[in-house]
Amino acid sequence: PVTFAPDCAKASEAAAALKMGEALLLENLRYYPEEEGKPVGIDKEDPAYKQAKEENEKRQIMELISVIIPIYNVEPYLHRALDSLLTQTYAGWEAILVDDGSPDACGAIADEYALRDSRFKVIHKVNEGVSKARNIAMAEARGKYLLFLDPDDFFHPQLMELCVEVAEKEAADMVTF
Repeated sequence: PVTFAPDCAKASEAAAALKMGEALLLENLRYYPEEEGKPVGIDKEDPAYKQAKEENEKRQIMELISVIIPIYNVEPYLHRALDSLLTQTYAGWEAILVDDGSPDACGAIADEYALRDSRFKVIHKVNEGVSKARNIAMAEARGKYLLFLDPDDFFHPQLMELCVEVAEKEAADMVTF
């Protein structure tokens, strides 16, 4: 499987642009900076966003991405991380959330997303650490590609689409960003 891992100049440039309050244009999608209390996101009414999403949904042959998300004591951040999956322009994904015995409401939040969207799968287990949680999720993964999302992070709406495009075009074993 191909692993997508964050670590490149474009990501830091994008983050810097967003912090400076600039609207960022990535692959013809306008990505807007965080405004008072509003999460970073995209304008779903933007014609470029609608076109990209429509084109992506037309793809009948999609390579499945398995998103691995270990969760433990991250209740304040979890909604934003999971919402970033729901805004992806690439629809061929599954998210495997491993509730590693979290003492907060993480397990309930994960269950709530699984009830709303069948692409979310939740595993509840006793706490054994993040490595064990990731390994359990990888054993359940069905995708050609693995993508790791830390629950206190979030993805740009085109992240999966662009990573699969590069992986397929370059026949890459790993895509880093």
